[in-house]
Amino acid sequence: MPGLGTTVLIPPDDIDFLTRRGARSQRGWSPFSRSAVLHRTMQTHRLLLEHCDPRKTRGLSEDMHLLAVGLLPEPWTLSRFEVQHLAKRFALSPDLAAEAGGAGIEVEDFLAAITALTFPEKLALVDQAIQAHVAELRRQ
Repeated sequence: MPGLGTTVLIPPDDIDFLTRRGARSQRGWSPFSRSAVLHRTMQTHRLLLEHCDPRKTRGLSEDMHLLAVGLLPEPWTLSRFEVQHLAKRFALSPDLAAEAGGAGIEVEDFLAAITALTFPEKLALVDQAIQAHVAELRRQ
């Protein structure tokens, strides 16, 4: 697998995660080199996020999707607990009523739709918010 020669610092907990999946320090190509196992893990993560897009799995409207993404100003900071209880986080947002009203969305319908999502669907939504913010940062 050709690479860019990039060095990535991986914390010990993440090394342990990869090691449990067969990763080992090894020069050259091997299906169990850290790079190969990391690549497989990232591909699995990508598949999960694509498969669990709530617009596809739950029919979440584009308006509700945009509202959710917009209400997460720093989605990369969310803890597992906050992702799990994403509707409660949205309910506490001081911008929810104004943003929902501006988009023609009933707050109760939005919160019910987010509450109904599974954890992987919420995680996919958070990932989409991260991507939207990164795209915005690149435009600046």
